[in-house]
Order: sequence, then structure tokens, then C-alpha cells
Amino acid sequence: MTGQKLWPRRNEILPLAFIGLLTFIQILLFTLAVDWSSASHATILLNTYVFLVIFLEHFVTKTDRLTILKALGLIACATGALLTLSASGFTEFPQAIEKTFDSSSLTGDLTMLVSAAVLSIMILATKMTVQTVPPIKLVFWKSTLTIPLFLTVSLCFEGMFIFQTEHYTQPVLWSLAYQGIIVSTFCFVVQTHLLQRYSATQISSFNFSTPLFGLLFAVLLRHDPVTMVLAISGFCIAIGIYLSTNSQPSKAANQV
Repeated sequence: MTGQKLWPRRNEILPLAFIGLLTFIQILLFTLAVDWSSASHATILLNTYVFLVIFLEHFVTKTDRLTILKALGLIACATGALLTLSASGFTEFPQAIEKTFDSSSLTGDLTMLVSAAVLSIMILATKMTVQTVPPIKLVFWKSTLTIPLFLTVSLCFEGMFIFQTEHYTQPVLWSLAYQGIIVSTFCFVVQTHLLQRYSATQISSFNFSTPLFGLLFAVLLRHDPVTMVLAISGFCIAIGIYLSTNSQPSKAANQV
């Protein structure tokens, strides 16, 4: 449709494979973390990736610089993350919890933090790759490389369960369609287009409300109990994202 050739050139194979692998690892860890913890904890801790992006852009890629406001945002984020972890169920394995509906566990929350770290690396890798690789090609090969990996893992650990049609209820099908079409395709294409023009930190500035909306929908859809500690955690991370991504962008960020 766009007239672009999808077959990668030799110098594009390694970056595309790297991003595909990062996508697989990040989504795998994310899925496990959501299963092992609650939706409210997951949505708060996943959004710590914004601060890891800021950290990496300052110290590693040097495409943005750390300002006082960003430092205050990082402190607010760390406070929110620590408060969330303090509200976790301190069990070695999530299976040890007698789950009510959505129970949290320290294992699940720590897994989500690792998933957030992988996501931040993936965003910066995408930022660098889209300078030379068209976004459509990047999205195509990201999906092409990750689908066989997910299918293999599913067959190894779930067996023929995935082929039993009775498990695919209407809510499950709607969830798969939302994740596959809206999140993994549309959102990723838009994000890669934006990363061609703006720094990863600038794009992340629109995520400051995500923890608050995540908490809201966790209560409405998953009936998660939201304690005062958890509410303060979400507020701290939302404020931290706002402070750290709405300061004056540096020249280095605009030149990338």
C-alpha cells in the first residue's frame, strides 16, 4: 500500500531481530506479571519505563539531558514504585497466594519492573532504528519474528489448550482483538512514526495520566481494591511523569 519494500536489507537484519527479541521478552514478562499480580499494581509499575527512558537518554544515548524537574520526577516515580512494592504480597511464589480476584505478589511486581526496563530499551532501540528503517517495515518484521516465538512458548507450556475453542469466549476474543489490532499494530505504528521526529522522552510526556486511568479501570473492570497507599503510588508516578517529561527539551533531543 505504501510502495515500500518489506524485505530487509543486510544492514537492517540485526536491528530488526534485536527489536523483535526485545518485544517478545517484554510481552512475555508483562503477561506473566499481570497473571502473578493485580491489574492496579501492573499499570502503575509498567509506567516506570518512562523514567528508565529518561535515564538512558541522559547517560547512555546522550540525546536528552537530566534537568532539576526531571530529577524531581524521578524521585516521585521511585517513591510511587516503592510504595507499590510495599503493598505487594510478600510471597516467594505467586501460586502461594490464595487469590480472591486480583491479588498482588512481590514476584509479579518485580517481574513487571523488569518488563518496564525491557520496554524502555525497546523504545530507544526503535528510536535509533526508525532513522534508517521505515516504520511499516519495522512493525511487519517485529510481528513476523515474535509470533513464532509466542506460538512455540505456548505449545511448550500450554500444549493443546490453545486449540480448545471453548476457552475463546467473547470477552477473550475482544481482548485479543484489542491487543493485536489496537495495541500491537496501530499504537506501535503511530509510536514509530513519532519517534522519527521527536525524542523518546517527549513522546512519553503524554503518558502521565496512564497510571490514574489504569487504576480507575482496574477498579471498574477487575474490581481491584484500591488502598490509600496504592492511590498515592499512582498519583506519585503520574506527577513524576508530568514533571520529568514537560520540562524544556534539550537541543540534543530535538536534533535526533
